[in-house]
Amino acid sequence: MDYMPMIFRLSLCGMLGLLASCSASRPHAGTQGQSLEEVYAQARRQGGEAGAAAMRDDLQLQGTLGYVRPHVPVRTPPHVMRVWIPPFADAEQNLVQGHWVHVVIADEGWTVGQQASPVTALLPYTTAPTATPVPAGGGRR
Repeated sequence: MDYMPMIFRLSLCGMLGLLASCSASRPHAGTQGQSLEEVYAQARRQGGEAGAAAMRDDLQLQGTLGYVRPHVPVRTPPHVMRVWIPPFADAEQNLVQGHWVHVVIADEGWTVGQQASPVTALLPYTTAPTATPVPAGGGRR
C-alpha cells in the first residue's frame, strides 16, 4: 500500500487550514492605514508619556515633586595597593613564605561642597604640594 499520496493530501489540507485561520484574524483597531514605523512611533510615544505621568504621580504622592537634593558629602575610600612579597630565606636561613602586603597609598577622606560622580569618588586622588619645601635648618629664628 502506497502512503505517499495520502500523506501529501493530509499535509496539503493542514497547510490550507493554517492559511485559512491566519486570514480570519482581524487587524488591531486604530492601526488601519498606518505603516509599521508609524504604529511603532505611536506606541513609543504613548509609553513614554504614560511612564512620565506615572513618575509624576508617584512623586506627588511622596511629596517630593520639585525637590532638589543638596550636595551630599561623599566618603572617598583609602587607596590601598597590594604588594606581593615572594618567598625568600632570611639572614638566619629561615624560609619566609610568599605573601601579600597591603599598603595604604592615600588616606580616606570627605568630598564636601562639590558634586562628584560615584566613579570619581572611587578613584585615587592626587594632591599637589601647595607650599614650597623649606630646607633643613632654614626655618625661622
